[in-house]
Amino acid sequence: MDYMPTLVYQLVCFAYSAGLGFSLGIVCDLSRMFFYLLTGSDKKFQAFRDIICLLLCTAATFIFVLVMCDGQFLQYVFVGEIIGFAVYFYSVSPFLFPAVKSTIGRLRRRIILVHGKILHIKTLLCKKMSEKLNKCRFFCKKHLHIRHSIVYNFLRGTVFDGLILRNRGDESGKREKE
Repeated sequence: MDYMPTLVYQLVCFAYSAGLGFSLGIVCDLSRMFFYLLTGSDKKFQAFRDIICLLLCTAATFIFVLVMCDGQFLQYVFVGEIIGFAVYFYSVSPFLFPAVKSTIGRLRRRIILVHGKILHIKTLLCKKMSEKLNKCRFFCKKHLHIRHSIVYNFLRGTVFDGLILRNRGDESGKREKE
């Protein structure tokens, strides 16, 4: 059992943790782009997005520490992650995000345009269907009010206390004596 990791193992863990920090920076930037696509603003839902990234980074760090460091709390792993995260956000992200942001803006405008056209077509179809349905209702309404063709019970003319009870489909709808 090793109580003290070797220098090579420490360097490997540090390099892997820097790579993990860099990749977590990419994931957080992708979530930022996704929320920009949905909302059209980089500032809307920023706290919610940051909480999601924090939970994701915490889970990834926990799994990394369990797998690579055998569950030992090693400070250089966290320092390596922070360095990898900072390298991504100060070197790659300032050049990548504005270019992707303009592309996402164009994509968002196209999606909104297509959605507007689909909504217009849906409105036209609903109008035509409601017109046809109203015509059908006009012709069918008369047939629903003919009461003698509707049967509510099968026991026609049941005797109860000397009275014959007729079903509601009869013309009179009153109780008659025998």
